[in-house]
Amino acid sequence: MKIHIFVALAMVMQNTILALEYPELELQNKIFKGYNSNVRPVKNCSKPVVVTVGLALRKVLYLDEMRQSFKSTMNINLYWHDESLQWNKSEFHGIKNVEIPYNKNIWIPDLMVLNALDRPENLGVQDAFIRLNDIGQVYVWTQTNLETACGIRTKKYPYDLQVCDIVITKFMSSDAKIEIRPLEKHVYMDDYVEIAEWKIEDTSVGTTVIPFNMTLSAEADFLLFDIVNYTSITYTLTLKRSCKLCFFNIILPVLILGVLNFLTFFVPCESGEKLSYPIAMFLTLAVFLTTITRSLPESIDGASYLSLYVTFQLAVSAMILLCAVTSLHIHHKKRKSY
Repeated sequence: MKIHIFVALAMVMQNTILALEYPELELQNKIFKGYNSNVRPVKNCSKPVVVTVGLALRKVLYLDEMRQSFKSTMNINLYWHDESLQWNKSEFHGIKNVEIPYNKNIWIPDLMVLNALDRPENLGVQDAFIRLNDIGQVYVWTQTNLETACGIRTKKYPYDLQVCDIVITKFMSSDAKIEIRPLEKHVYMDDYVEIAEWKIEDTSVGTTVIPFNMTLSAEADFLLFDIVNYTSITYTLTLKRSCKLCFFNIILPVLILGVLNFLTFFVPCESGEKLSYPIAMFLTLAVFLTTITRSLPESIDGASYLSLYVTFQLAVSAMILLCAVTSLHIHHKKRKSY
């Protein structure tokens, strides 16, 4: 009996010493005692948990015209209030904030990226750290790469303007359970790292509420109508292609070839280059058209103006080649008649 009492006293003394030496350990042991991460952190179950979502663009990785996708690096900030995780800081050496890893098994809202390219995906919070303060305010910061579907229109390539969306919503929870709100009316851009190909023209944030009719049928003659709302936040980025070398690498050579085409009429028939010159121009334009066509997919708004122009120049070159063959035929026919 005395041994049990001695062991119990030793354990109490050890816990007391640990609490004195590691006050954060005592704090976390207290606030997470009996905590259930599967239960929404509100005492009034009729109230929703308000989650504020902030999105900051770090870098545009690429826009893939072939896959119709937009990939970017985003900083994601989440805020909500957890009524189950509060403490009196005066009782714990004035500790106001604690940082805990995600695997601490804390309640997390079921947010996802709705228009992810392959499948709806989470926001990467499984790799995040969480900051918790004494009034129950939870702050989550994480950085992740998001690849979303984006309808890329290349009609005005290489001076096109693209509008891509990142839609954040919830997996299952309705607005009655979780209410999501945007932190700002635009995408945060202060930490953005610019790239040479794309320039951010504008950003905007909008919310959409979609009512969903959930009709439950228990029997053939019994229907229960239940309409729930689902809110989604749409972050819109307008990007302009900043192709500074496109004019010198693509457009200017095509314009020059279009002018050089007409020099065929000034090449004498006796020079021996009357036919080879327009053939060279025709093949050069064909190579340019192939290069442009391979770099661009079949756009949802039709062929680009540049492709149409090169095709027109190719048709003109074919006509000039036909004229060169005809003029050579007439020239040699007249020589034979003499």
